[in-house]
Amino acid sequence: MKAALGIDPGGTGAAVFISPKRAIQVYRFSKLSWYEVAANIVDDTQYFDIQVLIENVHTFGEKGAASKHNDFEFGKNTGIITGIIYAANLPFELINPKTWQYAFSLGGKWAPLGSAKAKEKTARKRAHQAKAQELFPDLKVTLDTCDALLIAEYQWRRLFEPRALPSSSSSRPCQGTKLVT
Repeated sequence: MKAALGIDPGGTGAAVFISPKRAIQVYRFSKLSWYEVAANIVDDTQYFDIQVLIENVHTFGEKGAASKHNDFEFGKNTGIITGIIYAANLPFELINPKTWQYAFSLGGKWAPLGSAKAKEKTARKRAHQAKAQELFPDLKVTLDTCDALLIAEYQWRRLFEPRALPSSSSSRPCQGTKLVT
């Protein structure tokens, strides 16, 4: 039986598991060790054929220059979570942020911290949180978990309710995985 796993590999990201009957588990990276995250994901694979969707993250500082701290955190987290997924022998796809954000009518631009657009980034993140809270009223949705919840919901809909997504939500092969654009 298939189930969805959505992952936001950001510094304060999360992995969210949604079963076919909509049982939800949230694994916050800031609250669990990587060992605990891995153990939970592996445990989930005992009961379900998990279809993984990982956000294809990018980080840019002022004027397009890469932010060293954010690049390191994103790269580290993406590498660790990808390693966990490979070790669990799970196929995965990468999804561009704009793709899942479009499906929920959310904006997709990112503003670096400390920039003039930082307030805009916070407003967008709060819009993501509000949308996730609307979709998951029984959960306490935080800024750390909202994107992973929405990515997992996007994947769940792809598996169980594909008509609930915009028709532009196609996927194409990308180096052994798929990149959903």
